[in-house]
Amino acid sequence: MKIEKPLTGDFTAHLSSPNTSNGGIPLTSSIRALIFDLDGTLVDTLGGVVNAINCALMCRGLAPLTISEVADRVGEGGTALVEYALKNAGHEGDSQKDTQLQESYFQAYLSAK
Repeated sequence: MKIEKPLTGDFTAHLSSPNTSNGGIPLTSSIRALIFDLDGTLVDTLGGVVNAINCALMCRGLAPLTISEVADRVGEGGTALVEYALKNAGHEGDSQKDTQLQESYFQAYLSAK
C-alpha cells in the first residue's frame, strides 16, 4: 500500500491500492482509528490470561487450567475460555456460574500488573 500524503496529527491518510495503474480500485477512505488484536498477535499475553482465569477458578475452589489448555482456547475469546473452564470443572450449562466466573476472570485480567 502506498501513502499518497504524509500522515497528519489526526492520523488521517488517503491510501491507494498498489495496483491502481493496472485498473485496481483506489482506496480513498480516511483512517480515523487503528485497532490491534494484542492477545497473541503483537504481544504475548498468554501468561496473563492463564493467571487471570486460574485466579478466578481457584477463588471459587475450582481446579486451575494448564497453560496448554488455555493456549488451545485463547483465540476463541474470554467467554469460550470461561465456558471451557466450567465444563472442565463439571459445571457445564450453569449460566449463573458462567456469569460469575466471567466477571471474576475479566476483573483479574484487568487488574493484572
